[in-house]
Amino acid sequence: MQLKSAEGLYTSAQLLEGFNPFDRLGFTVTRDFAVFRQFSKDGGPVPASLEIRKAQADHDTDLAEALKRFLGEVRRPLLGIMGGHAAKRGGLAFADIAHLARTLSEEGYLIVTGGGPGIMEAAHLGVAFSKNDASDLEKALAKLGKYPSYGNLDGLFDHDGTVKREKIADVEKARDWLQSALEVRSYAPPILPLSVAIPTWL
Repeated sequence: MQLKSAEGLYTSAQLLEGFNPFDRLGFTVTRDFAVFRQFSKDGGPVPASLEIRKAQADHDTDLAEALKRFLGEVRRPLLGIMGGHAAKRGGLAFADIAHLARTLSEEGYLIVTGGGPGIMEAAHLGVAFSKNDASDLEKALAKLGKYPSYGNLDGLFDHDGTVKREKIADVEKARDWLQSALEVRSYAPPILPLSVAIPTWL
């Protein structure tokens, strides 16, 4: 995947494009995963070349400008929720953050996270159900609790960017984790209330 200039902020639909729940590696065919794979091949947090560093900087500058425009149009107070990836669906902390984010969104705050799983996923879940009856959020939490984590995706790639054979079971677990989120998405309004994720890939 060639890194190119961003035309605006990415939507969740764009990032999840290509997901196939019937493919055991369905998690790996999303645009989001393709970006992660490329980031890893390019050196991760330390870009492998000056050319890669420049391409990433151009892309990120475009996104920064798009974010500036977006925030100028939304004009709502921001509230950041950052937290550990280790908080599992079905746990008390996950539910507490979902309820907190739901309330804060109802009160007019724009919730911003680092885009990760755990606490940050819970925050976006709460926002997604901020226009629904509280029982819908409880239903969503119960469904997600059946898939508490996405597996261990550390050390996922071989040097050529392919998924290591011994990590296939974890990738399948991640597929099921993602599919459960998409099923829960159907309980929320067709047009979700706004929230923003700014991932670092770290």
